[in-house]
Amino acid sequence: MSEHAVLVLSPVTHAKWVPEAYEVTAGCGHQCWLSPGSEKAFVDPNIDSKCIPCLGGQPAIVASILSGAGRAADPQEVVRALRRELGLE
Repeated sequence: MSEHAVLVLSPVTHAKWVPEAYEVTAGCGHQCWLSPGSEKAFVDPNIDSKCIPCLGGQPAIVASILSGAGRAADPQEVVRALRRELGLE
């Protein structure tokens, strides 16, 4: 049995790391930031969406990444955001 994919979104109470992000209602019912790079995953009926707290918080995200199950919806968007934070863009 394979696990259902989950798009994890930051709640609007958290910082908006991608300036182009906009508010949406995640599958868990909470208002979250959706970046343009995650739009395709958000509308995919085979992918659920949850906010970070409903997933289980930062520990659940870290566990997912360390297990190899977690991945970015748009890896290039992550790189661009990191470059901005480091002052490289």
